Amino acid sequence: MADQELHPQVVQFREFLQRRPGLVRAARESGRGYQEFFENWVLLGENDPYWKKFEEGEETKDTEKKAEKSLPFLDTVMNLAKKTDPAEIRKHAESFGETIRSLQEMVALFQKNEKNTVKNQSGNSELFHVFRD
Repeated sequence: MADQELHPQVVQFREFLQRRPGLVRAARESGRGYQEFFENWVLLGENDPYWKKFEEGEETKDTEKKAEKSLPFLDTVMNLAKKTDPAEIRKHAESFGETIRSLQEMVALFQKNEKNTVKNQSGNSELFHVFRD
């Protein structure tokens, strides 16, 4: 569509968007599109304090935020590490260790019982061989 066919307010809003690249970025990242921003622009006007956060001075802050967001997994891990108590982690690690030790003991018992059962079965089978016809 050419600019001549657009409503004058739409043309003004497009110029407004060009002066505020942060607003374009916010619309794309939020997935809401431009309709909501256009309605706010019509209602609030161009000089409302709401638009200050989308000015170019904020672009450097947005760039820094993007740099921080470049490793979202690492950020998530770091936030979790900050929120957790070291004593709680130690307690869970000890509990996990005890669980592993218990499982190892159970496996060892089953292995011993299995060996004894195999010996008993082989001994019993020889006895029955003697009595065969």
